[in-house]
Amino acid sequence: MGRFGNQLDQLLGSIHFAIRLNRTLVLPPFLEYPYGFVKVEPKPFENIFKIEPFQDVLPVISMEEFMDDIAPDIWPNSKRYVFCHRPRTSPIAPNSPAGCHSKEGNPFGVFWDHFGVDFVEDKYFGDIGLALDDRNVEKWIKFSEKYPVLAFTSPPAGFPSPSQYHQYQKYLEWNDDILAEAENFIKLHLSRPFVAVHLRNNVDWEQACTHVNPNHHFFASAQCTGEDFEVTVPSKEICFPNRNTVIASIKEVVDDVGAKSIFVFSDKDHMISELYKEFGRKVAVRKLAQPDPYVSLAIAGLSDHFIANCMSTFSAITVRQRRYQCESPKSTSFFGLNLTKPIKNLEL
Repeated sequence: MGRFGNQLDQLLGSIHFAIRLNRTLVLPPFLEYPYGFVKVEPKPFENIFKIEPFQDVLPVISMEEFMDDIAPDIWPNSKRYVFCHRPRTSPIAPNSPAGCHSKEGNPFGVFWDHFGVDFVEDKYFGDIGLALDDRNVEKWIKFSEKYPVLAFTSPPAGFPSPSQYHQYQKYLEWNDDILAEAENFIKLHLSRPFVAVHLRNNVDWEQACTHVNPNHHFFASAQCTGEDFEVTVPSKEICFPNRNTVIASIKEVVDDVGAKSIFVFSDKDHMISELYKEFGRKVAVRKLAQPDPYVSLAIAGLSDHFIANCMSTFSAITVRQRRYQCESPKSTSFFGLNLTKPIKNLEL
């Protein structure tokens, strides 16, 4: 499942799957990973996004409403099957029979236990696969027609999602509370035009970027390299740009748009002191007093320009929002790309 960016990417594929099979999509809670907590915490879908916009593309229902009002009738305890690709050996109990092992570990066990769900039997769809061409959709419909509910061990879609699924981002509208908080922060702390910046610089991300291969996509890399690498190829520098590149990229955009302020959100270091050193009092630099991933993304979506991390599925949320939720795409750039001015070394 991963964290929020990965979960949202997988949701796009699930939306497409439900549309192709003409099914109602049960919108699950998102799983938060609170700092210092061992277990994930489910956060209801409607606490982050509005549900109503989805009605334009497919029927949906929240997981909470489904379990309370629908499941007792069409998904009784005795018919709670779980679907996975093929039986596998349990990583926790290797001597147990092969199966889906749908509730093993965190977050899987936590998720299903949150709704009091236990499965009575595993079902396998490996012979069909997840391709959604017309012929395979017919196979899926025939295979699943006797099951009113399809509960999967993992999303029924590949990761990362292909670009043709990204259009579904336009139905993911922030709920009123998140949007109001974002708009209020902009009103109080940011002067337009303002640039939003997403920095990935925590040690776990740095380590992940060592695995970038120029011949393969890495997380959300296709958003800046192109699906067939027609723009560029993935690289560690694009994934984890050095501090000189970060400052140079921000300065170039600030100069180009005549920005009066910068909003920064990060998984670790917001580089506030370096940005103040670069811009002085000419450009205000701001971040949230208390980190909030949803409000940060909402602010970035409302910015006059957004600088994203190419590989980050978290950045990709705002990239898609700016591309598909507006009448015309809003300006976005990526660290390590399209830099036309010389990079100067930082003196720290």
